[in-house]
Parts: sequence; structure tokens; C-alpha cells
Amino acid sequence: MILITLFLYIHENQESNYYNYEEAVLPILEKHGGQMMTKIGKGNLVWNSDNLNCPDEIHVVSFPSKIAYKEYIVDPERIALSDLRKSAIKETMVMQEVQ
Repeated sequence: MILITLFLYIHENQESNYYNYEEAVLPILEKHGGQMMTKIGKGNLVWNSDNLNCPDEIHVVSFPSKIAYKEYIVDPERIALSDLRKSAIKETMVMQEVQ
């Protein structure tokens, strides 16, 4: 299994585009055996400093294998959503853990 942790920074005033993207991409993720394990919104995050550039959301996603994750990344349906993703998400930091 592989765990992917995503730190997502959403463009200001683009939350509706973000949620439209998320709604469209989750079935593609599931098609490749991916599963949203945890989703934490900014309202639920607690930071020890006001100076941090806090993400708007943190997601932990699992895939059964690296191959399944790579197939998800290159899926043409997912790639077709690139413009919507770019309009909504300013930056994504990705951490990967193989178990």
C-alpha cells in the first residue's frame, strides 16, 4: 500500500471551483483503487504560529500500489480536469509513504 499526504492551498475565492474539481476527481481516484482516508479542512487545523503558511486542506489518500497511483496520475480523465484544478488550487505539497 502507498499513502499520499497532500497539503492543498486553494486560490482565494475559488472554493467552488475546488469543490467541483474534488467531486469530479474522486471517482477517478476510486477507479484506480484509491481511497480518501482523511480530509482535514482549514477550520479544523490548529497551528502554533500565525506566521505559518497554512494549507487550506490536508488529505491522506491510499492506493493499493505504486502502479495504481501512477495509473491514476496519468489517467486521461484526470488530466482532462487540469484547467479546473489550476483555477482552484494554487499549490500542492505531496508526501509519499510506501507501506
